[in-house]
Amino acid sequence: MQFLVLLCLGLSSAVSICESSSGELVATSTQCESGFKEYYGAGVNIFDAFWDGSSGMIQPGISYQDTLIALQSASISGVRYFRFFASCWGPNQIYWLTNQQQYWSEFDRLMKDVATMGFYVIPSIGYDQWDLVANQWVKGLNETKNDLVKNHTSHSFLLAIEYFSQFVARYASHDSVLFWELGISR
Repeated sequence: MQFLVLLCLGLSSAVSICESSSGELVATSTQCESGFKEYYGAGVNIFDAFWDGSSGMIQPGISYQDTLIALQSASISGVRYFRFFASCWGPNQIYWLTNQQQYWSEFDRLMKDVATMGFYVIPSIGYDQWDLVANQWVKGLNETKNDLVKNHTSHSFLLAIEYFSQFVARYASHDSVLFWELGISR
């Protein structure tokens, strides 16, 4: 696992991170509320925090223990928040469709450990490669990224929306979620 400095928060006009006197962090698009002060700090990118423990990812020699070691290392270093990919990688995301109970159980385990260790997270619920999942799911389908982005009735768009809806409904009120990232990799 590699740690990369991700963000120096408090410097952006789009999102402010505010800290209470008890150390709680909250994200806001406005100024900090009374009783909070702006928090300046750096987070890290532990992109594979979920991947390491997901049965949907085939990674010989890697296990959820690797995630726990990375989190412990980050905690010892004083890191308070991190970003990670909040799904399996690309075509492996079909595991979510075929094994939802196990998938969410493994995700719940990560979120429980994150909370227990006192971290805040920025889940990256990227919208790329849902076309590959749709093409695996529906025999004979040949959707592209254009279908995903431009065709709101495409299988890939509907799968992405279903995943986002399930994810956000499940973790929207989770105390460890600082804010969401919606992005695409190239």
